[in-house]
Amino acid sequence: SFTFTPLITGFVNGDTAAQAVAGAPAVTDTTAATTPVGTYPGAVQVAAGTLASPIGYGFRFANAALTITPAPTPPAPP
Repeated sequence: SFTFTPLITGFVNGDTAAQAVAGAPAVTDTTAATTPVGTYPGAVQVAAGTLASPIGYGFRFANAALTITPAPTPPAPP
């Protein structure tokens, strides 16, 4: 399982996320613990979830690729 932190940008006129954003988007991925090493376009999916703006902003969502790299090789015992 992965943890994703969404980034919300584009505020204007000095508005901040604290003023402009309520709730949170839903962020999921389509991979599993057994997914092999590789890059998976669109594997990170973002939707509205409970996201809203009390001051009238609209939101656009962008799905993203997920790249899975090999785990580091542990050092050999002495």
